[in-house]
Amino acid sequence: MLLVVARVGRPHGVQGEVTVEVRTDSPDERFFSGAILQTDPEKFGPLTVESARNHNGTLLLKFKEISDRNQVEHLKNV
Repeated sequence: MLLVVARVGRPHGVQGEVTVEVRTDSPDERFFSGAILQTDPEKFGPLTVESARNHNGTLLLKFKEISDRNQVEHLKNV
């Protein structure tokens, strides 16, 4: 069974971080370094979490497959 745990928001900074709209009760269990996330649509994933951090109440994720802001623009609403 697959669960929706987040929706990718806008880019943050120039190094490929994105804001994430969390849709799970346990984000610490879902978004940790090395976690592999399936995507919808599938053509964008899977994505591997490189880092996760809280920035003023907003979760920011960096994915191993994404290296800059230009690449992350395509993930919005995934």
